[in-house]
Amino acid sequence: EIEVVEDAVAAGVDTTNHVVQLCTSYLHDNSSNWSWNTYNDDIMWACRAFIRAYQLTGNTSYLYTAQANWDIAFNRGWCISCGGGLYQDTGSGASFCTCGNAPGADAAFMLYTNLNGLRSTNTYYLGRAQLIYGWMVTNVWNTAGNGGVEEGPDDPNVYFSYDQGTFSDIALWLGDTAKVEAVVNFTKSEWGSIWQSFGTGSDAGIFNTI
Repeated sequence: EIEVVEDAVAAGVDTTNHVVQLCTSYLHDNSSNWSWNTYNDDIMWACRAFIRAYQLTGNTSYLYTAQANWDIAFNRGWCISCGGGLYQDTGSGASFCTCGNAPGADAAFMLYTNLNGLRSTNTYYLGRAQLIYGWMVTNVWNTAGNGGVEEGPDDPNVYFSYDQGTFSDIALWLGDTAKVEAVVNFTKSEWGSIWQSFGTGSDAGIFNTI
């Protein structure tokens, strides 16, 4: 929801003051250390929002907060023993959902492009973005041959519009335009001009804004 306002600021129909108010409220409610939240996808979405807040305001505390919490989620959630994939939850039996991996890759690339020059990061976050993207290409992209991105290896033929959006972001930033076009064509075929419905009262409805 913070990203909705950030889009509005970028479009010239809202102000950065609104973004500052939302980030201040978020930190008041959740603190600046989000490790208490076991859901890594929640943290990666928040990282996206806070990096964008830095881009709009120039307040480096937003950027450094995103960096610290991205590190927490990735270091505890990336499954080295099983060949990769970011667990949605740190609990046992969690899934490797695209809703955690795609925004995680997005945020890693955003950290790479925004931290260089402020902090010496070399290409660490670029490497992590490429790592997560490579895992998604192998495990969730176009497995049914339709050009779409599945919600996860455990959710075949399950598609969400926000997964298509966040996957397309990192594909574009890494120069894989062929996959961007394939995902866009799938999205147009799957939903056309009608928003995907997540049900009345569902908190997932806001994800259509991606």
